[in-house]
Amino acid sequence: MFLDDMSVSSQRTTEEYIQRVSEYTRQMDLEREPIPGGAKFMAINGLIASGLPENVQHANKLVDRSIQTQVGTGELSFGDQQYYTSPCALAMGVLDFYDRTGDDRYLDAAKKQIQFVLDAPRVDNGGISHNKDRSQLWVDSMYLMLPPIAQLGNVLDDDDLYDEAANQVIAHAEWLQND
Repeated sequence: MFLDDMSVSSQRTTEEYIQRVSEYTRQMDLEREPIPGGAKFMAINGLIASGLPENVQHANKLVDRSIQTQVGTGELSFGDQQYYTSPCALAMGVLDFYDRTGDDRYLDAAKKQIQFVLDAPRVDNGGISHNKDRSQLWVDSMYLMLPPIAQLGNVLDDDDLYDEAANQVIAHAEWLQND
């Protein structure tokens, strides 16, 4: 059965795969699905990256809902609130729609989210903790928080944010390497 599926699959075009994944993703209830916040941000960013108008429109609804339900500490609601860095990834989609629209509510939401992660506890070398229940650095944090920090630095022309992103790369690399 699997090999039969493979032969059929190999005949599909990239566009057909994009359409199938897009339809599946648009049908998901990302607000309630029990998947980690990082995966939710990837789904939203994947919809945006496809460039398909229906996907971008759907991603915009998800981003808007995330902003509507942003908690007082700044965490965007689709993030996994047991972690510091996971919800930060959602700021990428938020900043994308700020770039598209110039609507300050996107910029304000991204600033709150980034500030939340910058205020998170740090380990001895300055690395921002991934977990809320104990100080830990995860390699995941590098793709979850560093791109939106740098992206906000670009939007605001803020060298301190670029420096923070670079410093986090160094801190994480130091902490996570095996000796």
